[in-house]
Parts: sequence; structure tokens; C-alpha cells
Amino acid sequence: MADAVRELRADGHGQARLATGELAPPGPRQARVRVVASGYSLGTERHMLAAGYRGRLGYSAAGVVEAVGAEVDPHLVGRGVAVYGAPHAGHADRLTVPLTLAAPLPPGEDPGAYAGAGLGAIALHALRLGRLEMGASVLVAGLGAIGQWLVGLALAGGARVLAVDPRPERIDLARVQGAAAVGTLDALGDELVDHERLDLVLAAMGSEDPGIARQLVALLPLRGRLVVVGDLPLDLDREALFQREASVVVSRAGGPGRYDPVHEAQGHDYPVAYVRWTEGRNLGAVVDLVHRRRVRPQAFETHRFTPATAGRAYAARDAVGAILSWDEG
Repeated sequence: MADAVRELRADGHGQARLATGELAPPGPRQARVRVVASGYSLGTERHMLAAGYRGRLGYSAAGVVEAVGAEVDPHLVGRGVAVYGAPHAGHADRLTVPLTLAAPLPPGEDPGAYAGAGLGAIALHALRLGRLEMGASVLVAGLGAIGQWLVGLALAGGARVLAVDPRPERIDLARVQGAAAVGTLDALGDELVDHERLDLVLAAMGSEDPGIARQLVALLPLRGRLVVVGDLPLDLDREALFQREASVVVSRAGGPGRYDPVHEAQGHDYPVAYVRWTEGRNLGAVVDLVHRRRVRPQAFETHRFTPATAGRAYAARDAVGAILSWDEG
């Protein structure tokens, strides 16, 4: 029998509203989670609202397991977990998620501190695609929530990080984490001299301007790498790529397993010996890094909302790391 849940839904007309939905009981390899907090991905969710999407918003949350289905260790009940991946995870006060999209939290940890871990999984997958190495020089272009996660994770991986965004408040957040940050690509000159070469460039912004990707390619040295995380057109010049023998990769979500119904809806995991870093294992790695304070998402948390104010997040243009606290009314 389905239970009633509160969730933040797009109405198909560009508005987000709190609504009542239904939650099925957990099936095999699934758990039902009482959500403490969910993390906004504001760029993605604003785009969905503008496109006329209808349905539940969000894809990252954390809470406490209330019940489990068949083939799940019953001792998981009462354990904190981070969860990731729409349509299973999102902005709701309770969720039913497959175990492949859930990462247990260390005992005693506040689930609210892990609400945005799903965004961290997306950033971590992009860094893996970019073959991040200790001591490498990395440029993060775009400092929204995903960009801030990229900065923190790259620093945790031993990289030297440059960051660029036109918004001063976002630059300040990246600097607090330890990056050298500037307002425009043109202002990178002195910093690039200091860093000698850029091994990896990560594009974490959304834009319809095809010139941005060309600018980023122009910054690459011989055999440099560009990983595109945001929604960016790639009308690139072959000669520019050829001269650099450059690698360009478009990163897809949180890692292997995303959009595979056998892995997600049915909860069948890939063998770890053959697929080391699935989306769920990336989520678990982010949980571990946050627990060990190697990455501090609170350093870029700027806004916190309640169910009563949840829809206002999309109008908060200065918001970067935004959290929806379900325990606050």
C-alpha cells in the first residue's frame, strides 16, 4: 500500500510547488528513507522549470532508513544514508531508493550534512574522466554548486586549482576552499604563468555561447584535457584540437550505472572488479571525504530553505549551495 509524501514538484508552467504524492513500499534491493534534507542543483532545476517539466525536482538527498525490502540486510534500518539519482532521489520528505543509489553514513553523522553528496558524485565522476593526478594544475570554469564541488574534490586530490566565474560571491567561496579564483578567462594570465600549464580544464557552466568552449580549448597545452560537466555547446575547431592533440570528454552524471534500469530501478550492482567506480560508489567516496573533512560542503552552503519556502530557491540568484531541510516544518 502506498504512503503519502510531501514533495517539491514542477507544475509544467515554470513554477515549483509543494505537493502530496504517493510512495510505494520498498521492493527487493530497495530501502525507504525518511529524508532529513535534500540538496538543490539550481542550474539544472531552473532549466527544467523553464523547459516546462512536470514532476518531482531534485536528485540528491540524505536521511535515515525506515524500512527495507527483500534481499536487504535488516540492520540497515535506522542507519543514515545519502541517496542520489532521479527519479528515485529528489526533493521529498520520504523516498524509496535502490541500494545501488544509496551510501551509508558513518554512525552518529548528521544526514543533513550530506544532502548535496549527489552533486559531489557528479563532480567526482568528471574528475575521474579527466584523469586527475596529484600535483596537476586544474581550471574549474563555472562556480555554481557543481563547480564548488569540483574545486573541493580537486584540492582534496592534491591538485593546484584555478577557478573562474564572473560572480564575485562565487569567487570568494572558491577562495575560501583554497583555489586561486578570478572573474574572467582573460584575467587568468598571471595565474597561468604561476601554474606553468593546465593539465585539466573542467567546464561547469551552462551557456548557449559556443565561444566559451573554444576559449577553454585555447587554454589547453599539448595533450591537455577538457571535461564538460555543464550544458555547453561544443562547436569546436578541429585544427585547434589537432595542434594540441587535445582530449574533450562530456561527463554524464554520477558515473557508470546512470540511466541503466537494471542497475538503478532493479538495484543490481556491477561487479566491483570490472566497474570500480559506479555512481553509487562515487557517492560513497564523497561521503567518506566529507566525513574525513577532506571536502567541506558547508564552505559553499549559502542558503537553507524549509518546505514552506522551498519554491523560493529558484528565485534566489545569489544561491550556490542550497539545502532544503525537511525536518524544519
